[in-house]
Amino acid sequence: EALREHGMHFWLHSCGDNTLLMDDLIAAGVDVLHPIQKHCMDEREIAADFGGRISFLAGIDVQHTLQEMDAEGVRREVRFLMDTFDGPDGGMCIGAGNGIVPGTPLENIEAFLDEALRQACQANPFIIKPNAEEAQALTGLPINTPAEIAAVGVQRDLAPDRSLLFLQEIQVGER
Repeated sequence: EALREHGMHFWLHSCGDNTLLMDDLIAAGVDVLHPIQKHCMDEREIAADFGGRISFLAGIDVQHTLQEMDAEGVRREVRFLMDTFDGPDGGMCIGAGNGIVPGTPLENIEAFLDEALRQACQANPFIIKPNAEEAQALTGLPINTPAEIAAVGVQRDLAPDRSLLFLQEIQVGER
C-alpha cells in the first residue's frame, strides 16, 4: 500500500517455478512478476489462471532460446510470449529472462529486440520505450508521436542502460 500511495509498483524477480506461489504473490501486492521461466512454468496456464490479476515481465529464455535457436526461432518465441501474455488491457512487458550471456549470437539478440518492438508497435504503439520526449532528447531529432518514434530508425545505444531503438520498416498508425 505504501508503494501505491507514492505512485509506485511492486515488481518481483524470482527465478524458477513460482506456480504454487502465484496466489500469495498477488495477495502480497506484487504487480509484476519476472520471469515466467521457460521449462519451469507453463506459460499458457499461468497466463490463463493469473492474467488480469498480475502483470508479467515475460522473459525470453536466455539459456536455450537465444543461445540455440536461429533468428526465426527467436522471432517465433517472441510472438508466442506476446500472444500468450498480452491481454486486451495489457498486462505484459517483454525482456530477457535474465542477463544475456556472453557468446549469444548477435543476430538472435537483434531478432529478439526487433520482433518485440515490431509486435508492440502493431499491438499498442503507445507503449514504445523510450517515449517521444526521451527519444527526442537522446537523438536530437524532433519526435512527438509513436509513429515518429517508429520512423526514426535509430540503430545505436540510446541510454546508459543500453536501451535500443532500431526500426527501419515499421509503419505505425496514429492513435
